[in-house]
Amino acid sequence: MQDREIEAIPKPRSVGCLAVLCMTPDPGHLIPLLKIAAYIREHVREVQIIVPDELQHMAALYGVQCHTFGAVKPNVDYACVEAYLRASGIARLLKYNRLLHHEFLIPLMRNVRNGVDKIRDLLDVISPTIILADEHIFSRECIRLAEGCGVPILLHKITAHLELNTDTFSFGSIDAPDLRYLVRDFGKAISGELKFLGRRLISAKAGRRRLEFERSIFCGDSFVRNGNILKIASGTSLLEKLYLSDVLKLDQQRFVVPLLPSLQCSARQETYDWLNNGHGDVIYISFGTVVVPSPKLLNSLIKEFVSRGKRVLVQTPAITEYHKHGLVRYERWVSQPTVLANAAVKLFVSHSGAGALQEAIWAGQPMLCIPHGFDHYYCAWVARELGVGMVLNGHRFQFINLIPKKVGRLFSELPSMAKRAQQLSMEVRSHLHTWNSRDLWKDLLPAAPAQERMS
Repeated sequence: MQDREIEAIPKPRSVGCLAVLCMTPDPGHLIPLLKIAAYIREHVREVQIIVPDELQHMAALYGVQCHTFGAVKPNVDYACVEAYLRASGIARLLKYNRLLHHEFLIPLMRNVRNGVDKIRDLLDVISPTIILADEHIFSRECIRLAEGCGVPILLHKITAHLELNTDTFSFGSIDAPDLRYLVRDFGKAISGELKFLGRRLISAKAGRRRLEFERSIFCGDSFVRNGNILKIASGTSLLEKLYLSDVLKLDQQRFVVPLLPSLQCSARQETYDWLNNGHGDVIYISFGTVVVPSPKLLNSLIKEFVSRGKRVLVQTPAITEYHKHGLVRYERWVSQPTVLANAAVKLFVSHSGAGALQEAIWAGQPMLCIPHGFDHYYCAWVARELGVGMVLNGHRFQFINLIPKKVGRLFSELPSMAKRAQQLSMEVRSHLHTWNSRDLWKDLLPAAPAQERMS
């Protein structure tokens, strides 16, 4: 038999074609799926990716070919998301929750659902063995598509936490479609604050957490697979299970995937030269693609960093007048994993989104977390509880004159945070070395026929 013919024979319980389906036009939802697909690539003969038109450039950035099912952003007002993240307190509760639903979420959901028939046609052509999809607002549609194909589905969620109140500090969740829900939202906000305070008290009493690593950490004794649907969690879920299970209620029915390596793409040579040829430590600042931080707050932070002789690299897609100095460099886009892996970088200032937290831990970088909304608050809390981050509530912080004191405290705690970040970086790499990725589908796919096993 020729080598190519041997390679074409499927291995027992192997995946012939993995279809990666992301229906949300947000890189933060696509990248975790790409990371899983990249890591299990050796067990998969073929990977096919289906995304909205808006994510095609992102897939191409990482060298991935994909199919698109149409644009989902027409008539979707992204400006209201920025306004929502800039608002605080009662303003966010009274006005922007409602705007976020009527001007953003509802039109987005309508556009995506209009593309379901195109997705179904693409899946018919691809003929996947298994589907990997994002468990977000379109999880029901993903399950129906998998059922239509007659194949199992891996539903991915960025956290294994059951009681995730992502907007604890922002007075209200994004789940309120109208003003009649204000009282309920306000009650949820107060309840969230009390829960957070309770967790802090319990955490303080528990002291330092010490848990030994075991092979069974990926799925405990109570883990049960649910037919052709396997719910999985990645990111920092395994660290949360190991270190924060005494203050969090975790989903025991969800398979926990270890933190995976960051996806790499080429960095600009000018940025690379600036990082390596300058003198002094570098502080990297990035708030992702949606959050636009307060110029007043960011300028105050940059001035404090520069006054301490630090170089500052700022990634921002916005055209905003920030502090200009010879030690400060501004970029519209950078390869974040490459920057965080650079030896000159000593601190990551971020909105503390899930992707930012994962990449910081993988690279062993301490964080200054400035959350603005959605899951930022939860991720910032996780960073602080794990000992790798300090939290500054960005959209509420009005006392700029206190910034020097905050920065002074940050640098006093930086050595211990950096040491802890390096420890966690080594730990997550050991988790990955232990994990057998075939566990994801070993009970979902039928065993190979007897003749095939004999060959």
